[in-house]
Amino acid sequence: LTLGDGGGPCADDISDQLVVTYNAAGSVIAGANQEVCEGGSINLEEALLVPGYNRYLWSTDRPGSFAPAVIDDPSADADLATIFTPSNGPGDYLVTLTAIDADGILPDAKGSLTVKVNPLPIVAIAGATTICEGQSTYLTFNLSGTAPWSVTFNDGVSNFTIDDISNSPHLQEVSPLTTTTYTLVSVKDANGCERTGLTQSVVIQVNPLVQVNPEVTAELCSGEPIQIDGNPLGGSGIYDKHLWQGSGTSFLSDPAIPDPVFQTNVDQPTTFELTYQVTDRNTCITTSQPLRFTVYPKPVI
Repeated sequence: LTLGDGGGPCADDISDQLVVTYNAAGSVIAGANQEVCEGGSINLEEALLVPGYNRYLWSTDRPGSFAPAVIDDPSADADLATIFTPSNGPGDYLVTLTAIDADGILPDAKGSLTVKVNPLPIVAIAGATTICEGQSTYLTFNLSGTAPWSVTFNDGVSNFTIDDISNSPHLQEVSPLTTTTYTLVSVKDANGCERTGLTQSVVIQVNPLVQVNPEVTAELCSGEPIQIDGNPLGGSGIYDKHLWQGSGTSFLSDPAIPDPVFQTNVDQPTTFELTYQVTDRNTCITTSQPLRFTVYPKPVI
């Protein structure tokens, strides 16, 4: 800065100098991008100290919390670590670390990273409600999230886990011996995100089969009528269909009733075979073991 009288005789020019120093902001490294599951927290521990700065603030562009959020006078990189808990659902969160010079000499410096919050997988269970004793059926698992999945369910006694499910819906065969409730326990996806505490269930009712014990005399005389009986018992107690099958069917009075009359004439010993099948009101079908008997011709006098 120079002062003068414009060339007049009053005085010589006077000058002085002022030095202005510009302090550039430091460079902040907040760490690498991270991923976390919905509802979880993540430890951010890769940030580095910046020379000249003695206060650090963690912040995010979406709702979430830091523990701690403010760090004063850190002495090592590890002192900058914080636990971040996103609270605004799945998606990307921009996390910023701001370095501050409490003495006001250096301008604030910022660095950032992205935390991706992956949604928890979802599973729903469905299945046939009624089967007959001895039959198998399928549980259906409808899934969303990132495949492959792992599903755990319970049958009232034990937990079962199905791993590496690549497609939805997934069918799982089961063969309950009695009426069974299948309840979801948990589901995990390829991101390692797990949803627990599930309670949805499906009940598979197992209807008992009809018991049959057909009876007939083992040896018969030609032309002699005899009644046979399938003796259905149990099941629903109501029997909607009866069916006799085999080589002796054509000699029955009615092959569609439980107790038809069998009668035939033979001129030499002949063995016949019949099986009895019954269907109850629950549409459960039971077939008997083959019933064998022999018809002999009457002696000639």
